[in-house]
Amino acid sequence: MSEAQWSPDPSEAPKKKSFPKWVWFCGGGCLLALIVGIVSLVFVGNMIKKATDPALNDAALQAVLPHDPLPEEMTINFHASIGMEQFTLMDTRGFQIQFQFHGNADGARAREQMFQKDVPEFPKDLGVMSFEDMTKGLVEVQGRELTVIRMRLQFSGIMGSMMPEEAKDQVGSMMWVDLTPPTKEGEDAEHTLVLGQITRLRGKGEITDDEVRELLKPFHIGTKR
Repeated sequence: MSEAQWSPDPSEAPKKKSFPKWVWFCGGGCLLALIVGIVSLVFVGNMIKKATDPALNDAALQAVLPHDPLPEEMTINFHASIGMEQFTLMDTRGFQIQFQFHGNADGARAREQMFQKDVPEFPKDLGVMSFEDMTKGLVEVQGRELTVIRMRLQFSGIMGSMMPEEAKDQVGSMMWVDLTPPTKEGEDAEHTLVLGQITRLRGKGEITDDEVRELLKPFHIGTKR
């Protein structure tokens, strides 16, 4: 897999910073879910609290992302539908997985900014957390080549001071994955962006290709299943 190191283009004039809407979902609700997940793994091990009924969550996810029965290590513990469908899954092997489903111009714009440019337009610093060591690459999953952005998450400011030291040590790498299904010519896409986010909650080192394939194994991503 070839990867291009994140780096700004010095030939381009600085642009006014603007955060797409999906970033604020990550910085708000998703960040809270991430913190809960980290603390859960650190202090209660395999006991993960479910935000809503797991059966309802599974049915809702099945409607937008068909999947086989989830392994016993993986639980859907959060589902929100505010402008977009969003799911948070906890995996006791030490990961959090999030799925966002966008069906509008904002989704198409975010997909173009993140995955379809040589240098992704991704904000590195959100104030309470920052993203470092960003690289763009490809991962083969079920016969499809998925564009991914790897990075390392760092908490800062008031959020960094609120995080327990033991929990901070568990935070590792994270990855954004473009899961948007391909469409045939003349067809309208059901979703303009299907965004996956994988965060390592235990251990260090970047998320490997094999780990991505294992975590996405239950989900119908490609034709070679």
